[in-house]
Amino acid sequence: MGTHRSTERRAVPRTAVTGIVLCLVFAAGVGILQYLNTELALRSLELAGTVAFAVVLSAPALLALAGLRERPSLLVAAGVLGLVLAFLSSFALVGLVFVAPAVLFLVAAGQLRSEEVRPRGAIAAVLVPVVLGLVAFFALLVHDDPACWATDAVTGETSRLEVGVSVEGGSISVTTPPGTSESGCSSDVITPVEGLVAIGIVGLMLGVGWSLARPTSSRAAPVVPTG
Repeated sequence: MGTHRSTERRAVPRTAVTGIVLCLVFAAGVGILQYLNTELALRSLELAGTVAFAVVLSAPALLALAGLRERPSLLVAAGVLGLVLAFLSSFALVGLVFVAPAVLFLVAAGQLRSEEVRPRGAIAAVLVPVVLGLVAFFALLVHDDPACWATDAVTGETSRLEVGVSVEGGSISVTTPPGTSESGCSSDVITPVEGLVAIGIVGLMLGVGWSLARPTSSRAAPVVPTG
């Protein structure tokens, strides 16, 4: 006597796939722009932070990708987080491009919910990833880390100033070395430590969200004996 297991494969919403691709492309683009706009002398310092910033901005896409595995609550979380991150990063205007994929994630969540997938702890599966995603974003900005640079008038080389930089009353003062033709400061850079912490929180967000959004029932049909 044999057994036959019938399974139904759910079609992946194209809106979700489009949103994931757009979000990842936009996040990578913002990271590249931030890197190119960073002073040459500070690029090595900010490289890890720039990568972390791109990872945090891509967090909605990562949630949505997980949501395609019978976890529509994560698509809702991806849409909400994407909208909030778009608002928080709108100071750079480019942040507004993340509104489009966020809306697509919410539409895709509605399409999956119409097929009556009921994940356990749906409310928590939305709120917890959104909160952790925001914690990851603010982890990049929680501490002010000024950095300054100076250009040598003779060689034309630009280097980071390791000494002679102080912060008093919110203003940065810098003592440049002799022979400096130009200097400048960034009021805050994303340090490697801040970047690693943020990436770690994004990983935690995905793990916790995946667990909370686990479906309560399988789509697999009961095993039917066959003669």
